[in-house]
Amino acid sequence: MHGLQIEKFIRKDCYQLFILDSPLPFPLSLFRHSYVVVNDHGDLTRWDVLHRKYPRHDRKGYVYKNVFLPWCGLGKFYLPFAVTGHFAHFEAKMVGFLEGESHSETGYRIASIASLVEQYPYSDFYSALPGPNSNTFAQWILNFFPEMETSLSVTAIGRSYKG
Repeated sequence: MHGLQIEKFIRKDCYQLFILDSPLPFPLSLFRHSYVVVNDHGDLTRWDVLHRKYPRHDRKGYVYKNVFLPWCGLGKFYLPFAVTGHFAHFEAKMVGFLEGESHSETGYRIASIASLVEQYPYSDFYSALPGPNSNTFAQWILNFFPEMETSLSVTAIGRSYKG
């Protein structure tokens, strides 16, 4: 499932966790960039790890909040200052999905992702190879939700980074 088609899954009566990915910009389009979108009863928050620290954005180190639109993949070409999502971009692909009611354990854990971001051990470090990078972050979040039974693509370099 790709791009705006994912919006059909949004519910306003529960918590939802989406794990998405998109190709990296050309010429690295063979590799994937993974990220997380949380739905809190219709309020969407996207969490990404980007390769540099852009000024004037809500972030903790390299972990960014809502830089891009939720279903917008990365740009097709590397444009270092075009971080608004209003440029030629890839469609995101959903690779994992989980939802939980407000008073369920799963719902509570999804609702607490913002506090997980604060605990992310590599927020001040970035390395494309071997990591930590966006895929390390997405895998780190996935590790808190084993019931998703989702794995990142083999082209999501950094997913196995252990430090």
